[in-house]
Amino acid sequence: MKAILFAILTLLMFSGCSKKEKADNQQQVADTTISFESKPIVSNYQNISTEPISSDILKKIFPESFGDLRLDKVNTGKIKYSSLTVNTASGEYVSSLGLVVIYIYDYLSFSNLPEHLKNLYELKPGKDVYFIKNGAGVFSSDELSNGSKLDLVYYGRFHIKIEAINYPNFRETAMDLVQNLNFSVLEKLIKVKV
Repeated sequence: MKAILFAILTLLMFSGCSKKEKADNQQQVADTTISFESKPIVSNYQNISTEPISSDILKKIFPESFGDLRLDKVNTGKIKYSSLTVNTASGEYVSSLGLVVIYIYDYLSFSNLPEHLKNLYELKPGKDVYFIKNGAGVFSSDELSNGSKLDLVYYGRFHIKIEAINYPNFRETAMDLVQNLNFSVLEKLIKVKV
């Protein structure tokens, strides 16, 4: 009888622990996600500064290292998109698991973004959709090259792209990298116009 009672109590205890762990995980997700239905993001970005941010400033968002990843190489430049000159920077991170590359593009305003990036703001939460404060992103993969990618639009003007090939746990690494980016560098420069 004592053995049966002990088994039942143990089962109840494990059941309670897994429910608490599940609730904690859901709270962590809730802390990093936002609801587009309750907060229309695009309209919030109409008053940010549209002054170009130089590539030398953009590269300052890359942390020197985090976890097993170490910043190995930084590139800066410009690309032409329609009639717009877009300042860019990229950082290559190396680790024992492989290479992860992150790119940042400054499109100056939401209206300048390519359509596929504007469409990120219409996505609903799901397995491949990632929301952070002031940003929306989507994961994608290429089965042929075994490549993985996260496209994220931040403040309705910055496109952040993270890519890797044959990288284990890419999603977790990409989300960790986004959380470690020095976004304050950008936020200081795009303060709301009065």
